[in-house]
Amino acid sequence: MPETSAFLDLDDLVRTLRRRALPLLGAAVLAGLLAAGGMALLGKQRAEATLGLASLEIDAKKTAPYGDGKTPLIVFSRGISPPEYKTLAPRFDAPAFAEFASRRSDIDADLKARVERELSIEDRRRDLLAPVFGSTRSDLRELGESAKPQENAVLGIRIGYGSRDRERARNVVALVGEFVGESAFHSIARDIISARASEHAASRLVAQNLLVNSRFTISQLESRGRTLEKLREAHPELARGAPQQVVSVAEGGARYLSPTAQVVGVESTLAEYRERVAMADRQARKAAAQQDYYRRVEALAATKPRPEALIAEMRKLVAVSFPEGADPDGAIAEGRNEVLLDLVQFAALRERGVTLIAPPAIAERDPATLVKFGIGAGAAALAGGLALVLAAVWWRSGRAGMPR
Repeated sequence: MPETSAFLDLDDLVRTLRRRALPLLGAAVLAGLLAAGGMALLGKQRAEATLGLASLEIDAKKTAPYGDGKTPLIVFSRGISPPEYKTLAPRFDAPAFAEFASRRSDIDADLKARVERELSIEDRRRDLLAPVFGSTRSDLRELGESAKPQENAVLGIRIGYGSRDRERARNVVALVGEFVGESAFHSIARDIISARASEHAASRLVAQNLLVNSRFTISQLESRGRTLEKLREAHPELARGAPQQVVSVAEGGARYLSPTAQVVGVESTLAEYRERVAMADRQARKAAAQQDYYRRVEALAATKPRPEALIAEMRKLVAVSFPEGADPDGAIAEGRNEVLLDLVQFAALRERGVTLIAPPAIAERDPATLVKFGIGAGAAALAGGLALVLAAVWWRSGRAGMPR
């Protein structure tokens, strides 16, 4: 029988590997570069931007430093509480975006459809919109249990979107940022506007009730004063009371004073209640003008104009609800000043609160990721080349061992 060669000729394998070493390494390097370059060029480019969040709150502990000193101020603060964010976030959905886009004629149809699709799927919306907390988990671990804040404020929303076209990624993030910013502004502003309208309506009713009560008391005091005058005229001898007489006015003891003394007391009380009437009438007129203003603003805000347009119209409405003219006691001027002070906070909410901190930027792909793809592709190419060499040597060894 003819001799058969070994299954694999190792000498032939070594010689072949030496001859093919450079081509194999070159193919592996080329495959790695092509893989890394392909991932960099064809992979998705992720654009990111951060939208700041802020809040407005009517603080009953802080009042206007003028007038009656009872009007609570609107306070601007950065960030919102997690419970507030949980009630705000569901409003950034596809139907709300469709309503937002319907008021705009400058949005590209493809861009609109893309954003609406992203917002309509819960998982994609969570990837698109992520809350930015004031303290991360690592921060809280470093602070320790005893130093942890009771409530970790949400300072903003990170908006991120990946696309093979970097301009498209930027446009999506910019449009979503505009939508979320306007929605958050309207939500916060409308709550404050509605609260102010209700507050001024209640203030007006309280002042009107005080006015009614004070006027009734004045009529009673005037009637009593007339009775005392008649009593003094009918009994002139009562006016010559003992000058050293001491009578307590507590528990109704004032009725034992002379009619003259009682008339003086009535006149003094009348002066006090007339002052109350003047103050109540002034407060009622001021509150009525402020209620009228905020009802107009409330109707305007319901149409959801652009935030800048809403603030501009709010400034114009000041002249409508607080007209220049006769204002002898300054009630209208004071009401106007309080409203203008509120406007400063609304403007701060838009300009320094609910707005993109920076324009959308492309988050560069992690170089380590590209290296991993390159090494993996190179190793795969090298393994494939070695497998081909091994197969070729095996094939030659097999053919050499075949009978001739």
